[in-house]
Amino acid sequence: MEARLQTNNWQDYLALTKPRVIFLHLITATAAMFLAAGGVPQTSILAWTLLGGGLMVGASNALNCYFDRHLDLEMDRTRNRPLPAARIDPEQARTFSIIIAFAGLFILNKL
Repeated sequence: MEARLQTNNWQDYLALTKPRVIFLHLITATAAMFLAAGGVPQTSILAWTLLGGGLMVGASNALNCYFDRHLDLEMDRTRNRPLPAARIDPEQARTFSIIIAFAGLFILNKL
């Protein structure tokens, strides 16, 4: 039987979202919004779009970590991620991804 460490550290949850991937999305979305606006977009729309979009990307990444946890366990490069290393329970990771997805959808729906 596998022992589960489960520290539930906020940094492990942040790692599930893959912040570097989110950052790449934010750069691309910002550039697209400037192009679509033909100049500087409205600041509030830009900020809310980036927040909602960032949450959605983070949710997608966390859900991907949930589904790929068994594959990550087999690879040296990924075996120390929060799910394969058993620092976060898979069901908690799935719930986390669903919560931030709904938060992102709520924000984007209000624009």
